[in-house]
Amino acid sequence: AQAGQETIAQLNDLTIALQQIHVLLGGESHSSALHNVIRLPAHLAEADPASIALGALVIAILVGWRWVPAAIRVVPGPLAAIAVATVASAAFLPAVAKIELDGSLIDALALPGLPDGKWGAFAAGILTVALIASVESLLTAVAVDRMQTRTRSDLDRELVGQGAANVVSGAIGGLPITGVIVRSSANVAAGARTRASSILHGVWVLVFALPFAGLVEQIPTAALAGLLVVIGVQLVKLTHIATARRNGDIAIYLVTVLGVVFLDL
Repeated sequence: AQAGQETIAQLNDLTIALQQIHVLLGGESHSSALHNVIRLPAHLAEADPASIALGALVIAILVGWRWVPAAIRVVPGPLAAIAVATVASAAFLPAVAKIELDGSLIDALALPGLPDGKWGAFAAGILTVALIASVESLLTAVAVDRMQTRTRSDLDRELVGQGAANVVSGAIGGLPITGVIVRSSANVAAGARTRASSILHGVWVLVFALPFAGLVEQIPTAALAGLLVVIGVQLVKLTHIATARRNGDIAIYLVTVLGVVFLDL
């Protein structure tokens, strides 16, 4: 059951990797996996060489990071890959598309607003987002537990924490908050051992969204796309397919894969 839960969480983020392939090619991603698959040949024909070069540079660094000297591996591979790609972009490919942050995070703070009618749809939207966000957070917690054996998540505590965070986020006009396997796996790969890593992750996001927003806007979108493609592919575990076949659950596994990829989580 845990392997199945981990697989669902990983496949949900594999759809993100599928979207990012289009960004790596210099195009734009689409909202559904089906459209991304259909439009892939067209984007391949119209691929931007500069974007491909930066994305390939990030992928090469991430794949080869295990073979660099131990003293250098103290720096997380994803951080090194993005830093190198950003410097290369500034030096040789200044015209490539970069991250755009519209306005200030402080200016975006606002009190929540109530809908003008259509309360039924409003309530349905709240319940849907709450259910999906809660399921994704729990699946992510289970997946992280399987990635490292030091601790086991208290799932009740996970839901209480997510609920408290969403109350605060909603009160200042923010979007729903949920756990995501890509971020969590990046933390574990970088050596995270305790829940404090999640707090530090949020602190770093806040720091780079406020005083260092200008630095973030120097990062090429193709570089981040290459990073997400690698992480998404690494999250797919062939052992789960073997387990499903051994247990006679391959049909359920395939239905789950198709549902997550083409219908969303």
